[in-house]
Amino acid sequence: MSSKGNYSRHFIILQEDEKGYSIGNDKFPTGYAKIEKKSDKCKISYYVQNLKNLEAPYYMVLICNEREEKKIINLGELKLDQYGRCDISNDYDARNIANCKITINKIKGAAIVRFVDSKMSTILSGFVNGNELEGWKAYPVETTKIEEENIVETFIEEKKVVEDEESRTSREKKEDVPVFDEYEKSIEESKKIQNDDDESDEEDSQSSEEIEDESEEIEETKESEDNDHLDMDMDMDRCSKDNYPKGKMGKFFLEVVEGFEEVKDFNPKLGKCKWYKIKESDLSDSAKMKDYNKYTVAYYPMLGYYSYINKYKHYLLGYKCNKEGYLKYIIYAIPGMKKRSDRPFDGKTGFVTWVPIDNGDDSKMGYWLMFYDFKNSCVVIPVK
Repeated sequence: MSSKGNYSRHFIILQEDEKGYSIGNDKFPTGYAKIEKKSDKCKISYYVQNLKNLEAPYYMVLICNEREEKKIINLGELKLDQYGRCDISNDYDARNIANCKITINKIKGAAIVRFVDSKMSTILSGFVNGNELEGWKAYPVETTKIEEENIVETFIEEKKVVEDEESRTSREKKEDVPVFDEYEKSIEESKKIQNDDDESDEEDSQSSEEIEDESEEIEETKESEDNDHLDMDMDMDRCSKDNYPKGKMGKFFLEVVEGFEEVKDFNPKLGKCKWYKIKESDLSDSAKMKDYNKYTVAYYPMLGYYSYINKYKHYLLGYKCNKEGYLKYIIYAIPGMKKRSDRPFDGKTGFVTWVPIDNGDDSKMGYWLMFYDFKNSCVVIPVK
């Protein structure tokens, strides 16, 4: 939980409960519930992705577990877009959540459920303390009506707004990549600090490895006109100092990785980078999620890749800097061999670059990399 003055915030990570509701074999339902309180008002938000659209609707519920107040509050239907996603928030009186006479401190969990023949099926669930409440699925269900004006829903394909060509292109670029909405919010202030002069820096040659026998497929799916491309900074003479990333924004991101193990000398051909190892167990440790900035930068973007991360029990977070030492890209690295079965989601979400641990040895272990341009809010594809 994050708190400041009369403001507090809880994140509840929603994890898959019952199988069979994913939109595909390689996509796993994930999401979170966020509970924010300011003075006597509160906002409850849900974000889910990769859920299969079905005739019978999904519902958002809160789990109350406070002595005599053991019940499930049905907040209403969860409407998915065509990609199996939904982003919705409701505003309430913090002393009377959803007109059920429940205060915010009595909420101990959240879930996405379905009701079929009066029987509740739990699709995703999560808890404030990280530990499942025993017997909660047998709690009585209380349904409430939500005032329409208190609901804010986001459907990526159904927004009725006037867009110019640039904004439309930006939106289309991001439709097939993981959602970084919360990540953007947490660094919005820091983004304003960085001078855009480093965008004009000339980069030297690059040495990122890509799967050669599948390069045409990658180009068809990822290298379109609206893709951003990057050149890798290969000037090793500029990597002698360790005082990067620089500036106030650099300080922000260095604070994010405090407590993580720094990985030295990881593929120096990538240029001026810093790398940090994040354990698989951190993704299911509720105590780790209490740091909001860590959650939004280091944990949340990788929740959808748990099945790949679980295989080798860790992943890496990298900071790629320009020649002056200012942060340019965030890199997420998932361990695996240079083969299709280890490449996350067949490269469709940006993991198209592979680098070996032992320099030049493609037959051994390495990492699949995804580069994120946080200034322009999009995944970028390295070029040879």
